Amino acid sequence: AAVLRREPGSPYGVKAHVTGTKGSIGKALWVPGGGTKEPPSFEVLAQGRQYAQWSHKETYAFATEKLAEGIVQVAERAGWSLDEVKWYIPHQAGRNIALDAARNVGQPAEKFIINIDHTGNTSGASIPIAMDEANRAGRFADGDKIILSAMGAGLAWGAVALVWYDPARAAAEGKHP
Repeated sequence: AAVLRREPGSPYGVKAHVTGTKGSIGKALWVPGGGTKEPPSFEVLAQGRQYAQWSHKETYAFATEKLAEGIVQVAERAGWSLDEVKWYIPHQAGRNIALDAARNVGQPAEKFIINIDHTGNTSGASIPIAMDEANRAGRFADGDKIILSAMGAGLAWGAVALVWYDPARAAAEGKHP
């Protein structure tokens, strides 16, 4: 689990967020059956309607555009330039999607934490897993500016700008949240 919060007056935590949806193209990535509109039934299961369906071309274009758009918008809301952001953690839908988003915002791929190579697409858990792995590997420093950017079925997207808090490092430097 990950807890991100805004602490008024603190230099740490969530500094800005953005969200959006584009329902007009929602069927580019969706699950037609198994929900309230089309509950699970023998017919739904036999037809495989409980599985995600998507248009690769439309979904890829949407993902690369909206991951980048979310990054730019949330950085602006936080009052940051993209160059001062230390790390970007994108939704891990595909390595090339993340790399294209990096190119679209003019940032080096090395600033993008990508773990899909060994985790696969873990869906909504991909950002917290990547964040946990990077934290355990000691990649984050107290005060690092980090942007999380995601997209998903529906089609929806969002991004969060945060400042990393490392209690041990902050205490050693005499900082407190």
